[in-house]
Amino acid sequence: MPTLTPELINAIALDAANRSMRKAGRSALNEDDWNCAYALYIELMPKFWDCRPEETKGLTLKLLED
Repeated sequence: MPTLTPELINAIALDAANRSMRKAGRSALNEDDWNCAYALYIELMPKFWDCRPEETKGLTLKLLED
């Protein structure tokens, strides 16, 4: 299993956006595709930080709410 890094998470999220775009038959990403990528990014980033508790001592994650 590859090591989870922010770069890998970005690539995974962008791949999800591209799959969404192609599934819908579009040739360019739209807002729905970017939302798909963002949702996956938000889901995976905490897993990256959970793997590195020594790097997160004293840090907090604050999500912006609408």
